[in-house]
Amino acid sequence: MKGVEVRRVETLPPARAPEIEELGRRVSLTEAARLAGFRPRVPADLGPPDEVRFDAAARFVTLVYDPGAKDPLIVAQGAATLDERLVRKVLPAGSRIREIDVDGEPGVFLSGARHGYLLLLLRPDGTTTEDRTRLAANTLIFNRDELVVRIESRGLRLDRALAIARSLR
Repeated sequence: MKGVEVRRVETLPPARAPEIEELGRRVSLTEAARLAGFRPRVPADLGPPDEVRFDAAARFVTLVYDPGAKDPLIVAQGAATLDERLVRKVLPAGSRIREIDVDGEPGVFLSGARHGYLLLLLRPDGTTTEDRTRLAANTLIFNRDELVVRIESRGLRLDRALAIARSLR
């Protein structure tokens, strides 16, 4: 898939899954839209999020569902498009990558063993920025309009991820 670089490794480089608090400061949806400069899309399938987080450095809005659970579901989005070099994935044995069509837009679904990822984001003004390397669970990454969207949860199945993606409003 265009925009995705995948490297298989025996062991992952140092990375960890972020805590909910590390996804940014807690804000309302209205405040998130003002700060990010775009209207965050909310999945109709899930309804209003339990928490909204805004990461000023990455300019990402993250909707958090069931934040106190061992396996919360997150829907992260930022004003960017998939760059030629967008996604660098580091996949250990047991990880799988699948190219996916999400309503006519390219995407990838990563599942199996936890993997490391780094996103390179192309901003609307043409500049590129790097997201930090993180450890991730099952994840669907795709474009929706002017946004790059990540849906992630340890128990996330492809059919559920696609239903959530298609319900973004």
